[in-house]
Amino acid sequence: MLNHDMALYFFVQGLNGKQTSNNSIINEVYEFRQECQTLNQLESIQEDENAMRMHALLVNERIFLQRQDHSSYIDLIEKQCNYYCDQHLYYRSLQLRLHAYQLMIRVQNDCPEARKLYEN
Repeated sequence: MLNHDMALYFFVQGLNGKQTSNNSIINEVYEFRQECQTLNQLESIQEDENAMRMHALLVNERIFLQRQDHSSYIDLIEKQCNYYCDQHLYYRSLQLRLHAYQLMIRVQNDCPEARKLYEN
């Protein structure tokens, strides 16, 4: 199974078991895209590699931050930034890194447990 097909499979599985969420992330770093809420929305982006990447980042940001799995989120961001650099999209890489940095600062300031992790 190709990575694209595997990603689509897991996105469909996620939509089937997902509780609807009204607090979708809307941010320039994700090209103002929103996480797909229906199978029709997912099908409409399945042939657009960039849209699928943005969807993956949105889904992962929501999941990793809900679970407070910040290191996995940063690892994912690092991989995406490396992809952008390989494609000579340096501005996109920097934009994504800055977003992740700002997000981690916000998490650190909002969550006492996260602050303890960063103090050591």
